[in-house]
Formats: sequence, structure tokens, C-alpha cells
Amino acid sequence: MPITDIGSYVTTGQEFDAHWVDVDADRVASTLPVFVLPYGYAQTDLTAEVAAVEAAITSQESADNALSIASVGRDSQKAALRQRMIDFRKLADYQLKGSVYATALQPTPHPEASEQKTLRALDDMADLWTRINADTSTPNFTPPLVFSDGFALAAFQTDVAALRAQYRAVVDAENDARIGRKQRDALLQPLRDRCVAYRQGIEIEYGEQHPLTQSLPDVYPQGGSTPDAVTLSGQWNSSPG
Repeated sequence: MPITDIGSYVTTGQEFDAHWVDVDADRVASTLPVFVLPYGYAQTDLTAEVAAVEAAITSQESADNALSIASVGRDSQKAALRQRMIDFRKLADYQLKGSVYATALQPTPHPEASEQKTLRALDDMADLWTRINADTSTPNFTPPLVFSDGFALAAFQTDVAALRAQYRAVVDAENDARIGRKQRDALLQPLRDRCVAYRQGIEIEYGEQHPLTQSLPDVYPQGGSTPDAVTLSGQWNSSPG
């Protein structure tokens, strides 16, 4: 099959590799030297090149999966902590009504807020919570401030630290995926060029009507269209700043 997308580079390369094996077998049977492209590029070199492309594609799929998993983890943690912020406002307003703390609460950031805005709001909440727990002068309130499910400041601080680490994990996964994609794509054009050169070499060696020429795999789809070398994939943070 011709090259039509990322995955077809491997199948097309394997078809050319198999054809080359047959050509060499025919030449050896006719006491001819094996077929070699310019610069000494032989059938075993094509085998290795196809294997390298296949490994790069598989590695990129793994990198994209890692990015997806990291992003889902970040979004899940972010949503949970945002809900804690909403509940904290309600709790503080109820238990500390009329105090300076009730009026010091910052607005809850938008669900799609940037990393900077989200972490700043969470840090502000942690600071305010720390101040509340240290203040024994608030009328009708005895610190510490604790959620009805037992969720306390220490647990919140741990969760914020985990979210901060998860943000970094996403950045690392994005970089790994971006670099891997560039490395994979750098292998595609050379492999396609090898297949084109092989077709040209066989046609020159055997002529257009020879069965080995007639049985050559196609590099491009019928009609001569050129497939895109790169299929875009990945994730971007489109959150408002």
C-alpha cells in the first residue's frame, strides 16, 4: 500500500523490504551481486530503517498517552481543589461571619484559569486558612477551621503541592511528546526517499516491462498525490491567562 499517513510509512517500507528480498534472491540465483543503492545502501539497511521508524512511531504513541494521562490527572486535581475553594468560602462565611477573614476571601478562579492564576488563588487560600487557625480572637469561633468531612489545612497544603507537581508533570510530558514527534518525523522523509530511489533503481536495472519492475510497490497513492509527512497530535493549554 502507498504512503497515506504516519502508520503507512511502516507498511509501505515493509513491502519494499520484502520486494528487495525477492530481488536479491533472484540475483543470487542468477549468480549476480545483490542489488545495492548508491552509497552502498543494501536491503538490510532498509530493514533497519523501517524498524527505526516503527520504533519511533510506537514511542510517540507512548509519549502522547503519557501526556494525556498527565493532563487528565492535572484537570482532576484542579477541579477537586477548585471545589474545595468554593466550599471554603461557604464554610468561612458561615463560621466567621462578620470577621475580617470572611471579607478577605478572594474570588474563585475560572475552571479554565491558567496555572499561574489557579496556584496563586490556592496559595492565597492556604495563607488565609493559616491565619484563621492561628487567631483565637474571633468571636464565636474556636480554631482550627476544619471541613465537615475532616479535611484540614495540612491536607489542603498537600493537595496543592501535588497539583503543582502535576502541572510540572504535564509540562515535562508536553516536552517529551514534542521532541519525540520531531524525532519521529525526521525519519519519515528519508524512508520515503529510499523507497523512491529503490523504484528508480529497479526500473533502471531491469526495464519497465520486467516482472520485478511491474511488481514494485507504490510509494504514492494513485494519481501521484503526495501525502502529508506529519499528522499533528498533542495537547495545548488554551486556558485564558
